Amino acid sequence: MNIVITRYRKKAETIDGSLTIDGLYICDTAENAQTAVQSGEYNLKIVKCKQHARKMPLLVLHRDIVPSCDSCPKLDCVSHNTVMPVMCPMIKPGNGVYHRHDGSILLGTYIAPGCLVRPLKAFSEFYDRIRKSAERGHELSVRIVESY
Repeated sequence: MNIVITRYRKKAETIDGSLTIDGLYICDTAENAQTAVQSGEYNLKIVKCKQHARKMPLLVLHRDIVPSCDSCPKLDCVSHNTVMPVMCPMIKPGNGVYHRHDGSILLGTYIAPGCLVRPLKAFSEFYDRIRKSAERGHELSVRIVESY
């Protein structure tokens, strides 16, 4: 499965982009420019996140290090706009990247630089596709490309 995030706009604090799977547009993305993952190719693992109490897609930044949520202290109240307490390059739903310094890539529909709407719908569609692909034994990889 070829997941491509194309970054097309970088402002002072935000990076806006679009996510495609096998060439098919899925949704828009938003990232914090200060903590964004470098462009390149990464493996994607589905791991159990104790913050969200569900399985979430996580980018593997280093081939030798398998992502784990063991070092992440549990927060009391978590929503899709909660900032994680440690660096966590997760692909997840969210409305905005301002004050978000956890390296996450937010999914939704673009309305303004760094702001998204309908994040849960976009994330559900994305997650269903990657979950089914992983269940079929396909390797998940994400390529991040800058075109600005």
